[in-house]
Amino acid sequence: MPSSRTWLAVAAAATAITLATAGVLVEVRAEALARQGDQIATLAQQVTDETDRGLQDTDAGLVAVRAELQDGRLVAEAPDTPGALQRLCRHMPLVETLWLVDDAWNPIAASDGSPLPPVAALSRGTDAPGRAGLVIGQPAPGEDASHARVILARRFGSPPGQASGWILAAVPEAALLGHWVAEHPLATHLAIFRTDGVRLAGSLENAQQPSEPFSALRLTALHIDHIHHFRDGSERLVGMHDARHYDVTVVLTRDLDDVLAEWRMAMRLAVVAIVALVGVACAGVIIVRRSGTLRG
Repeated sequence: MPSSRTWLAVAAAATAITLATAGVLVEVRAEALARQGDQIATLAQQVTDETDRGLQDTDAGLVAVRAELQDGRLVAEAPDTPGALQRLCRHMPLVETLWLVDDAWNPIAASDGSPLPPVAALSRGTDAPGRAGLVIGQPAPGEDASHARVILARRFGSPPGQASGWILAAVPEAALLGHWVAEHPLATHLAIFRTDGVRLAGSLENAQQPSEPFSALRLTALHIDHIHHFRDGSERLVGMHDARHYDVTVVLTRDLDDVLAEWRMAMRLAVVAIVALVGVACAGVIIVRRSGTLRG
């Protein structure tokens, strides 16, 4: 009977230690997710602010072009208009090319010889110009198919008897993502979406598939843990932030394995420690029993 009580005491102590350790580990895991979630959200806000400023600068340039067209300082069909567009383009750091097109999407003038993007590049964007009036289109391939450029646009009107239509600006995806991307390893899991879900720049997946549905990412961001299971098999912590002036959202993710690396190491050490402690306790009981048997 005393032997049974000893083993029961060892089992009870091991159970109590295991439960207490599990409780601590659960709390530490929650704290790690909360801390990393706050960090991801802060970084997403920083990237969003930079993207928002870049869009503001570009939009200001388009507004300036429109003003010159409307007051006649710039005539859309004039021979010197391409040179004027080149000059204006140099004052818009994110923009590679400017085009003027009429309402039927016929080219009028351009700052360089880049091919005119298809009308589909503004698909759905023209139906909802957004809060600031800037139309944010979709990525369109440049001369190099791997060099995608987001098309931004504003309508323009000219004095009577002259053309009216659209001012188009091509912004490379990398420029839209901002300087922050080159300085942070999380950039491989960063993307910018239009509010209707169209991906404008960046990538959230390694697989050669379309990015995760924006609606699913939006729902994930509302949850406490912000954990999303991606179609490439990965689990990541998701943070997102909406731009202040334009209808775009920045989504930033970090692999859950990286987020919980220290916690998993602590869990493994705790398991080893508990097993070792229980082993020592069991060995002690066995030694004491054998010692008692020998004396008897």
